[in-house]
Amino acid sequence: MPYRIADRGQSDISGGTFNDVGRDQHNQTDSHDRTDSHNITDSHNKTDSHNATDSHNRATTRNHKGSRNYKESYSYDTEDSDDVETLASQIMSHLPSGMSQLALMNNMKRQKAALIAVMGATGSGKSTFINKACDAGMAVGNDLESCTQSIEVSKSFTMGGRTVYMIDTPGFDDTNKSDADVLKEIALYLAESYKNGIQLSGVLYLHRITDNRVSGVTRRNMMMFQQLCGFNAMSNVIIVTTMWQKLENQDEGARREQQLGAKSIFLKQALEGGAQLIRHPQNTKESARAVISKLLAKDPVTLQIQKEMVDEKKTLTESAAGSYLNNELREQIKKHEEELKNLREEMAATRHQDTLLQEELEEEARTLRESLNKAREEKEKIATDYANMREEAEKRGGC
Repeated sequence: MPYRIADRGQSDISGGTFNDVGRDQHNQTDSHDRTDSHNITDSHNKTDSHNATDSHNRATTRNHKGSRNYKESYSYDTEDSDDVETLASQIMSHLPSGMSQLALMNNMKRQKAALIAVMGATGSGKSTFINKACDAGMAVGNDLESCTQSIEVSKSFTMGGRTVYMIDTPGFDDTNKSDADVLKEIALYLAESYKNGIQLSGVLYLHRITDNRVSGVTRRNMMMFQQLCGFNAMSNVIIVTTMWQKLENQDEGARREQQLGAKSIFLKQALEGGAQLIRHPQNTKESARAVISKLLAKDPVTLQIQKEMVDEKKTLTESAAGSYLNNELREQIKKHEEELKNLREEMAATRHQDTLLQEELEEEARTLRESLNKAREEKEKIATDYANMREEAEKRGGC
């Protein structure tokens, strides 16, 4: 019974010291470059619509509470389709987690599917890589705006007799969500899948080799990825360098690749834990699947964040990833408070001297206060645990 899914689109989804499982990170500080403003979005009170026709090409549009807008077209041949239940199961198995997460997870368990998470900074090529691997149609960004705004599960595909699903995750530099929101979303999805008996076959971390320097934002993505996975899971991790085809000088790419593995503020400790560093030399299906094949022979793995949230019942702040982000936010708050104090002193000293200068200083102070309040709000957001995150998601219709 031929079955195909097409047009999966309209997806609106730092260096430091790397901590092993269970290592306390609450006193760690790091002063890398930071981004002080994130657009925090919360999609409450959305309506749910479903339009279906009896023809072979169906378009399904859903707008769920707490999840992205989603559109998917199904094309399938119903000739000799005497097993309607199987057909329904196949359709259900490709629904994104926000639509029917439990049904999707049950189907993954029944299929004994390989589940591979894809992480990396915005623009590293996560959605493009997944599209090539499974012939999907996830939205791909060509500018600085993130296309992956929520967890998105790809359609399934088969490799070596295994059913494979790819999980596209937003980066910790998302243009539409704060780092705290991204962390909560990733942590909840991973905890939920683990509690439902599903372990990952591995994690792909994508890094674009075209970057001539590793920014503070990219370092933060690297560190958060490592804290989510944990040292003991690194043997099931592949660090994939992308966009080699865009390099004019391949030798320069090789130099950057060497630096990634040589410095502790980048990915050295991940590689020491057993992670592999592999090139995705061409933006092709064959190249993408060659990378994926290296994870399929491995035993499933439990990530550090899954153990912390489910087995150890830690709060998100107590987890390694949450603790790292909490420390970053603490440093931001301290920095903003000091800057605001200095600005107020300058305003007091020039109060009767220059009206235009006073207006400029007042505007600067307003911006600082906004950044300070935002950092405090983000710090409060991660002071939660798995049960509370799940309850919040259920209220939004996301679980």
